[in-house]
Amino acid sequence: MSNKLSPTKIDFLTAALCIGFYVFMAVTSKGFVEPDEMSHFMKSMDALQNWHYMLDIWGRPFCIVYYSIGVHWGIIVARFLSIFASILTAVGTIRLAFRFLPLIPGHFRHYRSLLWLLLFAQPYFMMQSFTVMTEILLACFWVWASVSIVHRRWIIAGLLIGLSGLTRPEGSIAVAVWPVFLFLFRLHFELKRSKIFLSSVIAFFPTGLWWIAGIHV
Repeated sequence: MSNKLSPTKIDFLTAALCIGFYVFMAVTSKGFVEPDEMSHFMKSMDALQNWHYMLDIWGRPFCIVYYSIGVHWGIIVARFLSIFASILTAVGTIRLAFRFLPLIPGHFRHYRSLLWLLLFAQPYFMMQSFTVMTEILLACFWVWASVSIVHRRWIIAGLLIGLSGLTRPEGSIAVAVWPVFLFLFRLHFELKRSKIFLSSVIAFFPTGLWWIAGIHV
């Protein structure tokens, strides 16, 4: 077994079973649509003709584009996109968890499969993985922003935080809090003021541009 915690056959098998289950649910659950899904699908039906819907607080760009795929190519295609976002979220979560695996005693620390199971077995994550909801997009941006923080990639982290504001209202809160987070932990991360400023500006730009455009339309 590798000291670098390289994936094992069990890890790959567990990941494949989890993903296969969600693909099966996405294809077979033809009548399963959340009420929020229905309202977003209806708003996205003519988003290409009425592009100002993207400037609505509940019709942010990633939200409208996400649901427009389902409108034009079908619910199954949109669910597959949701599964892909779930996989990205899972991979990012596993990368974060690896920072803490040395704290786990014994043989289990070597298996990614436990992380896949613990994440994909959660009922809420399970539902979000094969339904077309924007929560999984927000989680994906936030998880990979956290990965960037761990690796001290502040520009990428700021960009991901900024893009999360184009998925859901909670993302805008993250954009507002981001400069405060960087300032409070500047000594811990040994951050220079120039990097705090640059990362904060990059985080503000996507959501800020969307917000300013919404005011003038």
